[in-house]
Amino acid sequence: MKNINSQRIAFFLASVLVVTASVPQVNARPEKTRPQPVHSYRQLVRLLKQHTPRYYSEFRTGLATLQTASAANTAPGDGAAAAAASFSSTTVQVAGVDEGDIVKNDGSTIYQINRGRVLVIHAFPADELDIASVLDFSDGSFYPQELYLDGTNLIVIGTAFQLPSPPQPTALLRPISYFSTGTVKAQVYDVSDVDNPTLSREIEIDGDFVASRKIGSIVYLLSRRYPDFYPWLAASESSTGAAVPSYRDTATGNALTKLRLANCYYFPGFDDPNYLIIASFDLANPDSPAKIKAYLGAGNQVYASQQNLYVTSSGSVNIFLAARVGLGGGPAVTGGPAAASAAGSIDVGNTIAPARPTLVVPSAEQTDIYKFALNSGSPSFVASATVTGSILNPYSMDEFNDTLRVATTEHGWWNSDSQDANNLFVLDADMQPLGTLTNIAPGERIYATRFLGNRAFLVTFQNIDPLFAIDLSDPTHPTVVGELILPGYSNFLVPFDANHLIGFGKDVLIANDPTASDDVPWWNGLAYYQGMKIVLFDVSDLHNPVVMDSVSIGDRGTDSPVLYDPHALLFDAGKGLIAFPVTIAKIANADPNEPWQWGDYEFQGAYVYNVSLENGFELKGTVTHKPEGENIWSTWGNEIERVLDIGDGFYTLSGAEIRVNDVNTLEEKATLELPQPPDGPIWGGVPPLSSDPTASQ
Repeated sequence: MKNINSQRIAFFLASVLVVTASVPQVNARPEKTRPQPVHSYRQLVRLLKQHTPRYYSEFRTGLATLQTASAANTAPGDGAAAAAASFSSTTVQVAGVDEGDIVKNDGSTIYQINRGRVLVIHAFPADELDIASVLDFSDGSFYPQELYLDGTNLIVIGTAFQLPSPPQPTALLRPISYFSTGTVKAQVYDVSDVDNPTLSREIEIDGDFVASRKIGSIVYLLSRRYPDFYPWLAASESSTGAAVPSYRDTATGNALTKLRLANCYYFPGFDDPNYLIIASFDLANPDSPAKIKAYLGAGNQVYASQQNLYVTSSGSVNIFLAARVGLGGGPAVTGGPAAASAAGSIDVGNTIAPARPTLVVPSAEQTDIYKFALNSGSPSFVASATVTGSILNPYSMDEFNDTLRVATTEHGWWNSDSQDANNLFVLDADMQPLGTLTNIAPGERIYATRFLGNRAFLVTFQNIDPLFAIDLSDPTHPTVVGELILPGYSNFLVPFDANHLIGFGKDVLIANDPTASDDVPWWNGLAYYQGMKIVLFDVSDLHNPVVMDSVSIGDRGTDSPVLYDPHALLFDAGKGLIAFPVTIAKIANADPNEPWQWGDYEFQGAYVYNVSLENGFELKGTVTHKPEGENIWSTWGNEIERVLDIGDGFYTLSGAEIRVNDVNTLEEKATLELPQPPDGPIWGGVPPLSSDPTASQ
């Protein structure tokens, strides 16, 4: 008996190793993946009981990660203060698709999330800078996270907190209630009189905040909720409706209401018993009820065009399940006509397309993509696909001419050769595969992606920073046609114009001890990120991208929120102006043979540059809210978080003050000290700066 069990264990482990090395197709056996309606509460409980053990398996690992054109500037409504002729807006990914931020303005009034409150500020003209009103949420029941502005409507989106509901009892067990008790709330204020904003509507949905977008007058909210469900309960014991999401819309009533089962769906074969809840409401029709649907098994990374919404979920194949059902390695691409390698060769597949196309190469890491048509505020599911690897952020996706382009990285811990690899996939309007580009920059991973029409630009990194130029003019055959090698890497690429990009990232030094002979130090050859770096690229010749100018800022320890939050960037193409918050670290006596040294922090504030094709980057000046001559950490709360321009004023905002400088000379024009919360400062706005999460060392 002992020998038989040993043989079974050995066979099982061997199967696991084979599957790990030869990565199965997840959809090797085609199945319908269009969301199915939930017909009864008993059916919902059965679904959760079937799939919850798969979710709790330690072998299903979520890998989803953490988002320029300018959003349209909306003029203030009747009765509002006079606005400046020009003013900046939030840096967004897609023109016409607004994104929430901690600061919004309409050319006359600034709205700022500030330590658990929303401050409404008379901003223009600068000599009238003053507090107009305060929306105070300091009781802790609501945490504002994002703002939108639409005419005379201010939309405050955040998380509301409730006391935990009692756990469901059983005859044998009384489980601990560890599920989230938060909701996502959107509050709509009438700010036609900015001195006296009035709350006009609230929309609230269960779960944790995922993302939001505003297209025209329609706001879209997305949340994620794990149901209050315990897999050991019998269906008869689960009769309270706790597994169904709740919502509240004051256009129809004030109480939290369970979502109708007719608006609850599930994806067949889902791995994660996790609701994606999508709500939409029209600011132009305040009496029209919000449209809300919930989907079991969808994800938490969001990209939106003006017509469609895409939600992704990245993870790994359950290799033990794959071994048990006997899945073997599959072709590089399934569900489509062709696959192209990075070198440009094409392999025509003879496979039959499954209901959900699966673009997989040998890897256990994959991303599910769900497409929803927005239909003027009534999202409806269209199709889904699965691609190999995981996406970095929403900028890894782009919709163009009814196709979706997606860039992914397969991380080395899932590959049999322990090397990172990168891919680019093109899907048609039905999410069927059109073209595939695989194995881009083996051993490196994607740090930034930018799509410009029928071109794509990828920044990968290990020790150097290649910028790959990809021709997408033939969507069935994406091809790398150009490559530029330079030290460091870019985290974010923003178009300067149709043929030029600005990259924001880090410098890098490679550790190299010239005194080492036979005994080479273990750290030799490792890449260490240094200070910040901005680069101006000329990509007019796709086959030959070049660097026009670059600037290094500070030493190791220097950081800026623009590297992980594009909303922190001010880019005014008309004025040839870029500005961003930055924390500067400097090393007094840097040793190039010790690139791991950290600098001392010397400055926190805004760097302001003129930028042009003729002169590149020219430092115009800096602005800080820190007291002169003091350690920058001797005071707290006056770290500049956002920068913007209104008319001829350059505005910098921190938790402690707003300062206005002349946009041309940076001469100070006005300063407003902001009121502090009565119970002391609490975190609000953006989180504190952290060390770079992506550098190798």
